[in-house]
Amino acid sequence: MYILPITKNLPTKYPSPQHEKSKHIESIFSGVAGFLDYFSGNSSGFDQETKLYFKQLMQIWTLYEKDFITKKLLFSHWNFSGVRPANYPYRRLAVMSHFLSKNLDRDLMAKIYPAISVWSEDSPEKKKRDYIIKLFLEPENNFCSFRYSPCGKKLSSPKRLIGKERIWDMVVNIFLPALLYFGKQKKSHSMEKILYQVYNHFPRLSPNRITKFMEEFILGLVKNKKTILNRAKRQQALHQIYVDYCESNKSACNNCGFYIIAKQLILAKTLPHT
Repeated sequence: MYILPITKNLPTKYPSPQHEKSKHIESIFSGVAGFLDYFSGNSSGFDQETKLYFKQLMQIWTLYEKDFITKKLLFSHWNFSGVRPANYPYRRLAVMSHFLSKNLDRDLMAKIYPAISVWSEDSPEKKKRDYIIKLFLEPENNFCSFRYSPCGKKLSSPKRLIGKERIWDMVVNIFLPALLYFGKQKKSHSMEKILYQVYNHFPRLSPNRITKFMEEFILGLVKNKKTILNRAKRQQALHQIYVDYCESNKSACNNCGFYIIAKQLILAKTLPHT
């Protein structure tokens, strides 16, 4: 959402070392998210390292704040309920700042595409995954790598800022659509073909609230549901069905036309005829 304004405003203010670029981007993200305003006024329990971390971010934020006045959020807009501490947004912003700092001066699509296009080949799955993981190398000695939250104690060893499962989610839900749009704009039919092949073969993602719900209510009586939902595209199909039928259906599942037909088809194939 904020990548375009960042790239527009950075050239005249932006330092050249990569670790400094990362710090500037993290400052902008944290400032727009409302974290800097909140924690600068609620820092009484912070240790010296945390105070210094926010002091540095605040100093940088003063360079950019006026450019994002209309885009700033409040800390109260965030809902941390049910979120695992390892997945807190502070940590996500840190790793994305590192990722962008390495790629803002390059053709990002040209770097991402080779790493993802290998999924259209018959090479080992581990090799394919390694290509993508290398796009998200963890920053060294990052503040957030050693903490789950600014208020928390420092960890004895660094913890990954973004897990592999979240990377796969980003590939399917962000990178593939962006690359496909790019390919269509360039009228590259070969690129489109490869991306569709990747999408057709990309393995199952970690289940989320919606896919769990749909699996239970549509495929509840089916054994080995994972063999049916063995591709990311099939899980996304469940999301589409959920939006088309569940969100718009104010009555119970038993009154849903899709649910009734799906159950009849599944039972006909899985239960013996009498």
